[in-house]
Amino acid sequence: MTKRRLFRGIESLPPRGHAKAAGSDEHSEQVTVCDVLDTAGVCYFAVPNGANVSKRERAKLVAEGLKAGVTDLVVIDPPPARHGAPGVALEMKRRKGGRLSKVQKGWGKKFEDRGWIWIVAKGADDAIYQLRRLGYEI
Repeated sequence: MTKRRLFRGIESLPPRGHAKAAGSDEHSEQVTVCDVLDTAGVCYFAVPNGANVSKRERAKLVAEGLKAGVTDLVVIDPPPARHGAPGVALEMKRRKGGRLSKVQKGWGKKFEDRGWIWIVAKGADDAIYQLRRLGYEI
């Protein structure tokens, strides 16, 4: 395996063994990350922007503050290895493929401008690896 450089200088060499199935979709990968965070007692929540709902329900959600492109998971426990950062905004992507939209990049910049760590993970193993590098004991 080779290392690859990710955002803001974080190197990623994901460990093997956490993802449920080779070629898993983004949903399965995110479920795996949530299971690991829950087991470790890390405080986080998901942002259900991709919810498949009717136009009427979507309009209601938008009126309530739903914003396109917001990251998939928000970890509100400060990262132990990055003092001063209030939390982590985690965007999940499939292990292969999966690209950031312009709107998602914009949200990443908003998080970073406010002192948050913004990471983009290609699958569960990569997300877990990056969160460990930030000091979370998962």
